[in-house]
Amino acid sequence: MKKYNHRFDFNCSKNTLITELDKLKVVNADNSTNTNLLCRRINNKIKFMLYTNNTPGTYATHKGVLDTYNFEGEIFEKDSTSYISGNFKSGSGTKFFIVFGFIFSLMFPMMGIFDGFVVRELLFVPAIFLGCMIIFKKNNENRLLKKIKELEEKVNLHI
Repeated sequence: MKKYNHRFDFNCSKNTLITELDKLKVVNADNSTNTNLLCRRINNKIKFMLYTNNTPGTYATHKGVLDTYNFEGEIFEKDSTSYISGNFKSGSGTKFFIVFGFIFSLMFPMMGIFDGFVVRELLFVPAIFLGCMIIFKKNNENRLLKKIKELEEKVNLHI
């Protein structure tokens, strides 16, 4: 699968950017800060995730980190400006779920083949499963990209 590299440019020094990113720690992600973007940073490596106070379909008091598809990258500095370059990664649990779900969805058409007949409608089950997973992945990636771009605009306006 092809990985797309994303780049976010900031009109500030690397130290200023690190200070702004440190404000997006998990500790600060509560009802008072009202943020949906989290950042974990180890040296120049950084990881962006989404935080939600109420995930659709759950109770309003549910809080959690959506770590299924996250953005991992590095901070670079060039000519007193800094930028973050990286791509999306999915966790091993997510990959396992997708493979397990696809194999499970293949069981339906196979049961029809082993019984001596093929039900064409059952062949759509794996396709529908993969289609839903792709839509879910793109939706989460777009939500995260939007939040990172908002951070980029906020930092560039304040400096």
